[in-house]
This record gives sequence, C-alpha cells and structure tokens, in this order.
Amino acid sequence: MKKYLPILLVVSFALNAGIFKLWRGERSEKLRYKANQGVLLDSIDYYKSENGELVASVEVLTLTNKELEEIAWVKQGVIDNLNLKAKRLESVSKTETKTEVEVKTVVKDSIIYMDSQPYEVNCLEFKDPFIELSGCIIEDNFEGKIKSYDTLIQAVYRVPKKFLFIRYGTKAIRQEILSKNPYTEIVYTEYIELKKRRR
Repeated sequence: MKKYLPILLVVSFALNAGIFKLWRGERSEKLRYKANQGVLLDSIDYYKSENGELVASVEVLTLTNKELEEIAWVKQGVIDNLNLKAKRLESVSKTETKTEVEVKTVVKDSIIYMDSQPYEVNCLEFKDPFIELSGCIIEDNFEGKIKSYDTLIQAVYRVPKKFLFIRYGTKAIRQEILSKNPYTEIVYTEYIELKKRRR
C-alpha cells in the first residue's frame, strides 16, 4: 500500500490543482461579466484638459471573440468590411463626433462666368485652424465647401484598486479621448478589448 502512496499524492495534487484552476477561471469570468455590466450602464464622462480641450472618458469592455462578433458595428465595419477575423483582433474602438460652428463673416461681391457671361454674385469665406468655409450664393442657392480638421488622441490605461493610501491590482480599464478641435463634441465612444488569451 505504501508504494502507491506517492502516486495517490500526485494524483490528488493534480486533481486539486485542476479544481483550483477551474474555480479561478469561473471567478475571473464572473468578475468580467460584472465589470462589463457596469460599463454598459455607465455614461461618458466629459472634462477639460489642462489646455482647455474636451476629453471624453469611458471604461473599457472586455469581450471574448464570440461576444465581439455579436456587436453589429464590429461585425459590419471591421469583420465584414475590412475582412479581419475576430480571433486576430487585440482591440477595437469606435468614436462618434459632432462639429458645430457659429460662422460670422463678411459677404463679398464677386464675378463668375456662366455660359461665357459674367454674373455678379455674393461670396463668403471663413477660415481658422480647424474650419474652412468658402462659397458663393448663386440665385437662391449656396454652393461651396466646408472642411473640418480634428485630431483625436486616445489613451487607454489601468485604474488601480485603492485601500487607504495603497494602490494595487486593476479596478478597471479606462479610455480617454481628447479632441483637438474646440468645435467638436464627442457624442459616443466605445472601446472593446479582447479577453486575454494564450499566445
């Protein structure tokens, strides 16, 4: 009997290790689901940066490949349109902005040629580092161009847990998006990180 004792101990240890691994995996999944529910119920936080630029802040969703494929904008825009497989993705993000500008500028008289005939029309032009507007009023119609320039800077970082003055582990992952255009409003943002997998 004694000669079988080491084998029984090894088997017992292996079983306990397997059960512990399963328990840890289940616990990790429960924590992930709970965190994702909190993110989906949370709204975007807005604040101004040190330079007065608008920043949108939102927590990050952590999904499996299968869960990622069920999100419409990811499936249509990334998987189908870009022909990328979900299993090869590390993360995806989507940001929607709205640009609204109040324009005050001088209307100038100008001459254009239509059918080789000169016509006097009213034209306007507005330009700053972020917006360009130019065009003319021909009869009752405005014909022109509007250009908007913006740079979105994205930062993803870990928010540590806190106990008194001690910071440890990871409480959440957040995404901060800064818009360089003062006319731009970030109306929606979503960042999805794929669940960590063995490489």
